[in-house]
Amino acid sequence: MKLTNSCVEVPIYKQNHKFIIGKGAETDVIAIRGPKEDVTKTKKRLLDISNEKQLIGHTAEIVSNPEQDKFLIGKNGTSIKKVIDKTGIRMVFPNENDNDKNTITTIGIKEEVETAKNEINSPITQLIDTAETTIEIDPKLHHYFVRSAEVLKPISNDYSGVPLVFLKLALIVSR
Repeated sequence: MKLTNSCVEVPIYKQNHKFIIGKGAETDVIAIRGPKEDVTKTKKRLLDISNEKQLIGHTAEIVSNPEQDKFLIGKNGTSIKKVIDKTGIRMVFPNENDNDKNTITTIGIKEEVETAKNEINSPITQLIDTAETTIEIDPKLHHYFVRSAEVLKPISNDYSGVPLVFLKLALIVSR
């Protein structure tokens, strides 16, 4: 069996350098030299890795009001965990140091990122149409509302499950 040497160049996407070539690479091309069969297999493997990283590295931005983020995340993160578990994406919410506080970034495979984006945009659309108000109830009447759910629950049910909550005194004072 006669082995013939071969040389081939494989282009690598710049954003994948750190995964394949290493940080600080000066070129987008890897040269492969060796026996023809090994060069062919190596080229295929490098292109597969590069394409996989290209797919996984897809991002999408979702615009939301930072005040809505707590509703998107849900209690103890349950709402957002469902989306992440279902799609396998990573999600980055802005923090206090970010200039753009309105952009949530999703990262993952293109189809999964799009699915997550749609699932998150749905409640955002609902939240845009959401209003909040407070009313003062004479403390003499609190017992009437608080004694059981028989007063508040039917009102909530009559209006699409709108939550009715008595604010704590500390919250009222801070407003």
